[in-house]
Amino acid sequence: MKTVRIFLLSWFVMLGGVGWAQALDIVWMQVQHRQYGRGQEFNRLGFGLTDGGGRYLADGGAVRRVELLAPGGRPLSLSKLTFAADVEIFGTYDAKNSRWRYTRTWQPESWFSANIAAALTPGRYVLKVTAADGATAESTFVFKRRVKLPVIDAATFRITPDGSGGLLWRWNVPDELGALSLTHRMRARAAVDIYRGGRAVAYFSVILPVHMGFVFVPRRVVEALNRKGDRFIFKVALETRDKNNRTYSRPAVIKAKLPSSGD
Repeated sequence: MKTVRIFLLSWFVMLGGVGWAQALDIVWMQVQHRQYGRGQEFNRLGFGLTDGGGRYLADGGAVRRVELLAPGGRPLSLSKLTFAADVEIFGTYDAKNSRWRYTRTWQPESWFSANIAAALTPGRYVLKVTAADGATAESTFVFKRRVKLPVIDAATFRITPDGSGGLLWRWNVPDELGALSLTHRMRARAAVDIYRGGRAVAYFSVILPVHMGFVFVPRRVVEALNRKGDRFIFKVALETRDKNNRTYSRPAVIKAKLPSSGD
């Protein structure tokens, strides 16, 4: 009986290990051309991993190996893999009902990224991830084409209280977006990196149509951001909806609490 118990215990341990290995999930993946307001351009791999409970990984050391295969199966050279984690509030503009919608609570998220040392060719890219304990995950992403998008000019940012404790953030919309929107599906992302004591602690972003050129942040969200940080970096990204292409404005920094007429 003792031998049987040892055998069964070993079998359950093995099953547990196999189950964990199958639970590593790539919940999102992007192969993307990026251009930044200071002129830099990169081809970037980005992805997010969750465990068996659907939780984003909290430790970048959990990943042992990352491999990205180009269309046709050729392995691509990647820069050093970076890992970041924070808590986030997300917003969207509901064009059908003309309403801004925001999540009510901070949500944890983490992500991995690396630059791709090769030009991006159209086709299916395969990502293979191996965790430190041998768990594996695989995902694919289709890169369709390179599209030249304009860069939002951060010099046109105007960040002001709205009179009720909320915040209005405006910028100039580039003229060329009018013609581009006829041939490409696009969207804008207004984002704020939130720091406290010199360390990135949180992130805020809003998805909206590219032609709008402004974001309304309600008082409760402004207060939530001010409780989190003491330094805020504003930037606006434009991207094709297929995630193939993205541009970033130069950052604009507020080194104090966000302005609010409710103060």
